[in-house]
Amino acid sequence: MAAKPQGTLVLLPWTEPLCRTSCEPACNQNR
Repeated sequence: MAAKPQGTLVLLPWTEPLCRTSCEPACNQNR
């Protein structure tokens, strides 16, 4: 993950909405 810091930043935008819709526990931990 540390090797691809940019990839994580790009995933944040599309992961936020998915998390809210999925309301998964793993997503909450990431936040």
